[in-house]
Amino acid sequence: MVVFRGGNYERNHLRSGLQVTDSAGKPTSAGDRFSNNVTFENLGLFASANATWMLPRGVIVAEAKPAMHFIGYTLQGENGARRQEYFLLNPTLEFRKNLGRYSELQIRYGGQTTFGHVNDIYPGTILVNYRQFNANAAPLPKTGVHSAMGRFTFRKPIQMMFWQVTLSAEQTRQNFLQAFTVDSGITRITAMDYDNRQSKYTASGNYSKYIFALSLQLSAAAKGSLQTGNMWYNGDISPFNSHQFSLSMAMQKKLTFGAKISLFGEAGKQVYRLEPREGFAAPNITESVKAKAEWQQQLTGKFSITPAYQFTSYRPSGQAGIHQHFFDVQARYAVPKWKSTFELSGINLLGQEKYRQIVTTANQLSIMEMPLRGRTLMVKYSFGF
Repeated sequence: MVVFRGGNYERNHLRSGLQVTDSAGKPTSAGDRFSNNVTFENLGLFASANATWMLPRGVIVAEAKPAMHFIGYTLQGENGARRQEYFLLNPTLEFRKNLGRYSELQIRYGGQTTFGHVNDIYPGTILVNYRQFNANAAPLPKTGVHSAMGRFTFRKPIQMMFWQVTLSAEQTRQNFLQAFTVDSGITRITAMDYDNRQSKYTASGNYSKYIFALSLQLSAAAKGSLQTGNMWYNGDISPFNSHQFSLSMAMQKKLTFGAKISLFGEAGKQVYRLEPREGFAAPNITESVKAKAEWQQQLTGKFSITPAYQFTSYRPSGQAGIHQHFFDVQARYAVPKWKSTFELSGINLLGQEKYRQIVTTANQLSIMEMPLRGRTLMVKYSFGF
């Protein structure tokens, strides 16, 4: 069955410029290479088609989301507009089959193509912040992604046991590559015309079991991935590969005196390795550990209290480790006759001033930092009719 889904029309106009101020306070233009005058239009028509084949204990579903794009844009200094037409199929094929009473096999393939917008095709340099300039010397960005996934799932609902294993692969092809140039602490990022291909492979699994005799819920998960691609840094294109591993475990236990304890822990490691054409680049390694413990205590039918502790740790290669501790408490008292509830929340009782995370790649050190609200006590009263 084929269905016409509709269409959309997008039109944007980007104008930008940069001024510099001399010692006398007089502003002047920084030049034409810091100005933009871009007009962008995209008319898209969309449809969908799907078909289903029933199999013994299984099904095959084929789907396509065809689209027709009419894209045109003009750049500063060009007399005529660039116009392009694209037809996209965007197919999806999925196979599912039950293997026995409790297990299922699923295989899925999908393809998707997307285009950039006006903020991806400006040739003039734009000052993003006081240490970074961006520009784009590439054609209209086009990204095609092909992905395949296989999953085996086993479920025993009566015994409350579940586990699954998933394998996936993703191939990405783009007609541009971001080029990084660093000079005197100033970063220039330019989207360059380049046949850029990337691959990502992932394997993951998880397990969950409820032990009735102990009133205990256990779960565990593991994940590993490999990503390959290319990086353009200071005039040199180098392949890179990135390995990521993580292992997590969780437990929930109900106690006989109206309490429930929850524990969670996760350990992860990322290895980022650049392969320059000349010389040797040491891998950048980031290790992380996360843990959380929560105690839910029901003191009476109306009053409960929940203290929670959380710990995070990041250790990038060549950097000192970052350890952060958080402790929160929440108390709740319900008044059934009034149909209302009083809540007292104690937030960040250990006084952590900021949350900080550092991630290193081959040529970049990314720091995410945000200030946190200090120790806070908050009282909330809610009621209904």
